[in-house]
Amino acid sequence: MIYMPCGYEPWRPFESDYFAGQKDAYRKEKSTITEMLINQVEEKLIPGLKSMIEVKESATPLTNTRYTKNPEGAICGYEWSMDNSFMNRIKNTTPFQGLFLASAWGNAGGSYILTMDSGFKAYQAVIMDWKKPGRELKIVVAY
Repeated sequence: MIYMPCGYEPWRPFESDYFAGQKDAYRKEKSTITEMLINQVEEKLIPGLKSMIEVKESATPLTNTRYTKNPEGAICGYEWSMDNSFMNRIKNTTPFQGLFLASAWGNAGGSYILTMDSGFKAYQAVIMDWKKPGRELKIVVAY
């Protein structure tokens, strides 16, 4: 995976057309940047990288907005401040029986990998809760 953090501003000029389904200019810009990144990695780190690529996919803040509805395509959830880092993020468990949380907005959250960890922690909490006597497992997934 090649990862380049990027804010929303470079993609804002494409926003109206993108959400109206007119994506030609957007796709051209995304492709240009994708190829630039691949070229840099090939030149500096992995000679012959292009010949090894079987599937190539790239995403932008507009992609993230489309799939997650997060403001401006945020992938890290809330602002990372000292008050909202790691162990200070909202927990995967709640005071409501059977309600568990997993997202970039909660624990561990804050990136693709940490969001996957958040899902795993929520799964662990569900299993621990399910093992309690008299519990039934009912799963509801909300997006």
